[in-house]
Amino acid sequence: MRARGWILALCAAVATATVEAQIRLIPQSKVDSARNVVATNVGMRFAAGMTVDFGQIDEDGGAWQGSIVWQNGSDSALRITRITTSCGCLRAECDRSEVAAGGEGALRLTYYPQGHAGVVTQRIFVYTDRSPRVPSAVLIVRGEVRAAADQSANYPYTRGALLVRQTWVRFAGEGVQTERVACMNSGAKPLKISADTLLSSPEIEVRTDPAVLQAGEEGDLVITYTPRADGVRQTRVPMARARLFLNGLGVAPRERAIEVFVAHDDDENLK
Repeated sequence: MRARGWILALCAAVATATVEAQIRLIPQSKVDSARNVVATNVGMRFAAGMTVDFGQIDEDGGAWQGSIVWQNGSDSALRITRITTSCGCLRAECDRSEVAAGGEGALRLTYYPQGHAGVVTQRIFVYTDRSPRVPSAVLIVRGEVRAAADQSANYPYTRGALLVRQTWVRFAGEGVQTERVACMNSGAKPLKISADTLLSSPEIEVRTDPAVLQAGEEGDLVITYTPRADGVRQTRVPMARARLFLNGLGVAPRERAIEVFVAHDDDENLK
């Protein structure tokens, strides 16, 4: 009986660890470090500089395409192994994977402006056979995207007449915190949004900025998380899910829900 109990406890511990591993979050510091990678100096030479400026383009004008030429300034062949970018809106491809010493190659660039109105600064990371982890070149692509007249395409999710940029927010488990979600009133009447107190978790509050969204007006859902005063967690896993249902939309609860994740960064599994 003792052996059977020990086996059951071990299985439960493994199952819990598996679930926690699946929902483990990447610390923001690691995300930021990926954005600020410093390139090695292995012979990739860009005569026109390492910044590509596409000037001004229209958000609804289709994809922008360009290219940048580079030269292999080293004394041996240089092979491009992979290219990554800081945003899915930017693609970069090489015209040839290997360039001989003294030879030239080019990178073909494509930028998709839809949903990215405003000033743009993105990065391209070019990796070669010199290092699998450190890029051989980091290029900057910048410019300005003029906003389209119809902004509804920038909000892919529908919550009644309210269009939202995303359907979830994430908080750490300590202290009062606020997150914003861009939104737009796609209806013909003003919207005043609040939390449905009967269905939502008491730790979550919501309002819009501005307080009333006029027809066609853009703004933000302002979501605030206030930890329980008693400091007691409702779950032992490192990330819990709270409930937020929006009032003022006149649709079924499942059609006006926002997912709220609360991560306990002090948990042993996140260290």
